Amino acid sequence: MGIERNGAVRRNLRTLFNLGAVRELTDGQLLERFADDPGEVGELAFAAIVERHGPMVLRVCRGVLGDRDEAHDAFQATFLVLVRRGRGLWVRDSIGPWLHQVAYRTASCARSRAARHRRLERKAAREEAVSESNRDLDLERILHEEINRLPDRFRLVVVLCDLEGRSYEQAAHYLGWPVGTVKSRLSRGRECLRDRLIGRGLGQEGRSVVGGEKLPAVLVPVSLLDAATAAATRYAAIGSGLGGASVTLAEGVLRTMTISSWWKFAAVVVVAGATASGAGWAGSGPGPGTQNRPDDTRKARKAVVADDVLTVPAKRSNLEFVRGSRGVVESGPTVDLLCNVVGGTTILKIVPEGKAVKKGEILAELDSSTLKDQLVNQRITTKSAEASYVNAKLTRELAEVAVREDHSRQALEIADLTGLIDDGKAAIRRTEERLEHHRAAARRVEAMLRERGGAKTSADVVAEVDLRDRIAEAERALEHERRSLSRSEGKLEILRKYTHPRTIQELGIAVKRAHMNELAKQADWELEKSKQRWSTAMTR
Repeated sequence: MGIERNGAVRRNLRTLFNLGAVRELTDGQLLERFADDPGEVGELAFAAIVERHGPMVLRVCRGVLGDRDEAHDAFQATFLVLVRRGRGLWVRDSIGPWLHQVAYRTASCARSRAARHRRLERKAAREEAVSESNRDLDLERILHEEINRLPDRFRLVVVLCDLEGRSYEQAAHYLGWPVGTVKSRLSRGRECLRDRLIGRGLGQEGRSVVGGEKLPAVLVPVSLLDAATAAATRYAAIGSGLGGASVTLAEGVLRTMTISSWWKFAAVVVVAGATASGAGWAGSGPGPGTQNRPDDTRKARKAVVADDVLTVPAKRSNLEFVRGSRGVVESGPTVDLLCNVVGGTTILKIVPEGKAVKKGEILAELDSSTLKDQLVNQRITTKSAEASYVNAKLTRELAEVAVREDHSRQALEIADLTGLIDDGKAAIRRTEERLEHHRAAARRVEAMLRERGGAKTSADVVAEVDLRDRIAEAERALEHERRSLSRSEGKLEILRKYTHPRTIQELGIAVKRAHMNELAKQADWELEKSKQRWSTAMTR
C-alpha cells in the first residue's frame, strides 16, 4: 500500500481485531459494514477503503490540480461523495474505476473554482504561466482526462492495471471477464490512449502508462488518511451541516452529478419522443391532389423577427412529406476464435476491431517464448520422471532378491540347528552309556566287598572314590547335554514359527510397496511424456 507507516500500526491492529483480514473483504463488503455500523467497525471499514484506493485518488487530484492543499481537499471531497453515493452503487469487487471518475470530476471542479477565484483576484495571468511551465503536472492532467474519456471496456482495465497496479488475474476477478479478454482490452485501451496523447502532442511523455510500465507509488500521508476517514464519518452522521472546503466541494460535485443524471434522463425521453413522432409522420401519406413544391416551401421557411418575437408568415401551400421505412442493420457472419493455450499468453500483434480481413491473413500473433520455456522445463521434468521410474524398478528388483536371499538363509539356519540337535542327542546317548558303565563298575566293587566280608584295602577305597567321581562327572555332562539340546530345539521352533514367517511377511510387503511405487512412477513418466508431446505440438 502507498501509505506512510508512521503511526499506522495501532490502526492496523484495531482493523485486524474488528474486521479480521481486510485483504479478504471486497469493496462492496466494506461499504456494507460502513453503512450498517456507524461505530468503530464502520469507521475502520471506510478507512480500509481509503487506504486501498487512496494512492490512485491522490494521484488523480495532484495530477489535475498541482497544488498540494487543493489536492488534499479534492481527495477528501472524493470520499465524501462516496459516502453520499455509496448506498446506490452496485459494487462487484472494486470501486477503483468509479472512484477515478469521481476524483477526476472533483479535481476538475476544484480547478475551475480556483480559476474563478484567480480571475476575481486578477492574478490569473501570472499563475497560469507558472502552471503551464510545469510539464509533468500538465501531462498528468491530460493523461487522466483522456483516461476518463475512454470507453468503459477500456477505461476499467486501464484504471485497475495501470493506475492501481492490479494483476491480470485480479482485474479479471474484479470485472468478471476472462484473463484473455482483460489482456486484449488493456492492450487496445493503451493503444487508443497513446493515439489520443499523440494527437495532443504528449505521446512520448505518456509512455510510462501506455507502454505498460507501472507508475511509481504515491504515498498518502497518515494524517490525510485519518482526516478523510473522520470527515466521512461525520458527514455520514450529520450530512450537509458540516463546513469546510472539502464539504463544499463535495456538495458541488454531487449537484453536478445529479444535474448530469437528469440531463441524461431528459435526453432519453426526448429521443424516445422523437422516435415515436417520426414513426407517426412516416405512417401518414399525402392528401389527394397534393404536389411537392420545394420553392414555395423554402420561401415559407424564411423567418422574420418583429418585436423580438420569432415569427413565420403563414401561406397556403402544399405539405412536404418524407416517406420512410424501418429496417434492421445486421452484422456480417462472425467467427469466434478460441485460444487453446493453457493459462493464456501475451498478444504481440492483433488486427484492429472492425478491420476487413482476407482469407489467409494473420489476425493475431502470440508470444511463443513462454511456450518454448515451458517445453524445455517439460523435457527436464520428463527426464526426471524417467529417472524416478528406473530407480523404483531397481528398488523393486532388489526387494525380490532380498526375498530369495532370506529363503536361502532360512534353509541354512534350519540345517545348522537340526545338526546341533542331532549332535546333542548323540552326545546324550554316549554320556548315558558312560554313566551306566560307571554305575555297573561301582556295583561290581560293592559285590566284591560283600564277598570278602566288608574288609576294604587302600586300593578298594581308591577305586570306590574314583568310581563315584566318574559317576558324578557323567551325570553333570548328561545334564549339560540335555540343556543344550533343549535350547537348540527351542531356537529351531522359534525360527520356524515366528522369525522366518515374520521376515518373509516383511520382505513381501517391501516387494509390494516397491512394485506399487514402480507403477506410480511409470504412470508419472507416461503423463509427463504426453505433456511433452502436447507442448511440442503447441510450439510448432
